[in-house]
Amino acid sequence: MNVSITKAAQLSGVSRTTLYTDMNSGKLTFQIKGKNKKTIDVSELERVYGSLSIVDTPKVPNGVKTEQSNFTNKEQPLTELVVLRERISLFEKHSQQMTEQYESRIENLEGSLSKAQDGYNNVTKLLEDKNQEKGSGAGEWEKSLKALENRLANQEKVSKETAEKEQKIIRQNRALKKALDEERNKSFFKKLFG
Repeated sequence: MNVSITKAAQLSGVSRTTLYTDMNSGKLTFQIKGKNKKTIDVSELERVYGSLSIVDTPKVPNGVKTEQSNFTNKEQPLTELVVLRERISLFEKHSQQMTEQYESRIENLEGSLSKAQDGYNNVTKLLEDKNQEKGSGAGEWEKSLKALENRLANQEKVSKETAEKEQKIIRQNRALKKALDEERNKSFFKKLFG
């Protein structure tokens, strides 16, 4: 339901100036009816300003005009009814969405539980089969583990030797560089005559 700017200000609890500012900035959408008469949807007011409230119009002395003096007491219950209907509609949509989400989650959990149960059954069968074949594969595992340990020990030994060789080469390079720097720093006569 669309309401005028004045009614919108009363429902949202903000001033007309704020409404116009928000409409000009694009924060609040509106419709134009007739000759530049702007109206705002009640649900749009709730989206931008949160829950709406009905504010009683204060009594104004005669001759003084206010922005909210055009309201009558008959319009307030109708506007409140519209707001309540909008809220009920939103709650119903939200409830339906939550129900669908929970049903989807339940289906996913049931599928996961079924897969987990199948996995558990498969593991149980494998363990039962292994218990029946106790002695046949135990020796092979031990042999393969020992071979793997030997291979790892050899790799460690080779990597140690390689690291030692690299350190030796680095020390030799430093010594050669030092000797070269000393030779460059000698004067011309020392180079010729020793």
